[in-house]
Amino acid sequence: MKPMRSRVKSVAYTGSLASLAIVLSYLEAISGIDRLLPVYGIKLGLSNAAVMIAALTVSLWSGAAVALVKVLVTSLLFGTPTAFAFSLSGALLSYLFIAFAVKHPKAGFSTFGISIGASALHISGQLLAASIILNNTDLLFMLPTYLLLSALSGAIIGILTQLVLTGINKLKRR
Repeated sequence: MKPMRSRVKSVAYTGSLASLAIVLSYLEAISGIDRLLPVYGIKLGLSNAAVMIAALTVSLWSGAAVALVKVLVTSLLFGTPTAFAFSLSGALLSYLFIAFAVKHPKAGFSTFGISIGASALHISGQLLAASIILNNTDLLFMLPTYLLLSALSGAIIGILTQLVLTGINKLKRR
């Protein structure tokens, strides 16, 4: 998908996607869905779709802005300093993968593949931060389980993101 050209449109679209990411994070936090899962701390990550959409349709800077605003605002609203560190490290690794995939289209990553890779790196970054902050490398033994679950959530987010991108393309053609 081609990045946007108009600066005003880009800023407005980025702000809208950042707002959407915050709202989706909030809805996910209050939904209680994570309590139904057998592993602590796993979320679907609906807000990550907004980050990917920004990176794929506006610019890599827009995607980075959405990711950073989401981390900052959600941490301030319903997080702790420790949760902020976990979230930021996960978002950073995840976004570096998204940026790599977008910058290197010949690598052949689909939206689906980008989402799964970003999800895997997000949880890896969080576990790495947790093991450093809590001084407990035993947390890394949970990585295989978390990677499996992140692949599932990344696949779901990838499908949803692709559906939204398809809708955006249809609207652009009108």
